[in-house]
Amino acid sequence: MGNRPSHCGVGEVITNWRANNKENNAMTQRKRHGILMDWLETREQESMSDAGIAYACEQDDSVELMMRLLNEKATQQGDCLIWNKSIDKGYGRHSIRIDLEMKVSVRVQAHRLVYALSNGFEALPPSKRQQGQPADHLVLDHLCGNRACVQPAHFQVITISENAALQGQERIAPPLSFGRVIATSGELVA
Repeated sequence: MGNRPSHCGVGEVITNWRANNKENNAMTQRKRHGILMDWLETREQESMSDAGIAYACEQDDSVELMMRLLNEKATQQGDCLIWNKSIDKGYGRHSIRIDLEMKVSVRVQAHRLVYALSNGFEALPPSKRQQGQPADHLVLDHLCGNRACVQPAHFQVITISENAALQGQERIAPPLSFGRVIATSGELVA
């Protein structure tokens, strides 16, 4: 038993590596947070999410971005395009990369991103929701009643009070014959 090879030092090396790695990760997270906060200060939007959506809309390939999102991350179910990736509280979520080197991203609701990409950022109601907002504050509503739907023709801008009145009601999306919609061929149709 006394002749067993000693693994002395291996545990110490692993412990040191873990401590250094944890310190490096914490420093990287602080750098990422600093980049994000500096970036947000340069934006006109109040919320990080809206700033991310505005940033995506400003890019030269915004239409291509929308088509790629809908083709790669949504599936057709009836007239709806259902987001089939990250979902939070029923809504699709997407990360927008704002700094490639440090891998800094902003998470946004997919339906708000698609609405802004198809109608322009100016048409998107602000996402900053606070307790006690006035009933006439505008929100983006799903005509189909499906929170995971990202079909541009299924959105309407309504007030909070109108949205509250629609809760629990059966919703039927309009036919896909108006506005900018995504055809089954995947082309943007005016």
